[in-house]
Amino acid sequence: MTRPFNNRMHCPNCRCEMTMETALGRWLRGRSDLRSEDGINIYDEDHFCDRRVVHKFKENGDRSAQCYMTIEVKEYGAYPSDAQRSTFAILSGYLKNFFGNRHTRRGATSDILGKRKKVFDPVFNRWVRVRHYGFHLLQFEKTCPDDSAWIKWDGKEITEDKLVKLLRFEIHPLTLNPMDARDHHRQKEYPLLQGVMNGR
Repeated sequence: MTRPFNNRMHCPNCRCEMTMETALGRWLRGRSDLRSEDGINIYDEDHFCDRRVVHKFKENGDRSAQCYMTIEVKEYGAYPSDAQRSTFAILSGYLKNFFGNRHTRRGATSDILGKRKKVFDPVFNRWVRVRHYGFHLLQFEKTCPDDSAWIKWDGKEITEDKLVKLLRFEIHPLTLNPMDARDHHRQKEYPLLQGVMNGR
């Protein structure tokens, strides 16, 4: 069930209480196809800039394999600063190395395309397989899908429907091709999208 939005602030001028929710936050909460009942959690990581952690914690009722990715959201077509791009590149490199194996040379992409790392979940006392799909840039012409003429994912223009499929891990965050988040056979590896990290 989608929880009510509880983060509030007082206007310094009129002292009225108002929510601190972003336009994207309101859009996400209004989507019936992005509910936690369906296994999708989208966390707001930072109230001062819109950064989201997307967590798919079940598929068809199965919670044994889980997916993560982090999204930096920019309104009015803005780009991340050099410092932000540096942070994303370093963390993406860390995740690749952390999830890699002895056959993974210098942070190849097997961690976010094929191999899952087993992690213990102390809350539910279980082992789960986790795959992290890295950091991605989501840009809006204005503030959210409702008021924007265009939406860009890692610099590539996408539709609102495709954005929902990305957030549901129905299409691959790197290739934008259809995907199955469950473990079957090792998937073909693709290079990471370098344009965002290099400021292009």
